Amino acid sequence: MADNAVKHDGLVAEILDKRKVVLNKGSRDGISEGDEFLVFTLGEEIHDPKTDESLGILEEIKGKGEVIHVQDHICTIETYEFDLLPVTPPEFNFLPMIPQARYLDKQRKVYREFVDVQRGDYARKVV
Repeated sequence: MADNAVKHDGLVAEILDKRKVVLNKGSRDGISEGDEFLVFTLGEEIHDPKTDESLGILEEIKGKGEVIHVQDHICTIETYEFDLLPVTPPEFNFLPMIPQARYLDKQRKVYREFVDVQRGDYARKVV
């Protein structure tokens, strides 16, 4: 499918790490710090089970990111979504029950990463 047939606002130009990518759009394209983008690729065509009519191409989401740096023609986005996971020290299973209780309400923030992001993946501004 041609790029102009896909609703997108930019492409992944470079992968910096699992949480940061560079898009091929910048301040000259109206991009500002704090803008949010959805990064995706195209999957299979989906058909209606009754009519077999095409319902469109499935967008496979690779992650969301927020613009943290903008230049004229590029911007860097970083994932911002996170999960709160319980804190469990390595020795947790060997502690008596009383000391374990102090960890029951503790949580740590673990940021989500882009999933299998590739150069050329699509990015669409989240409104």
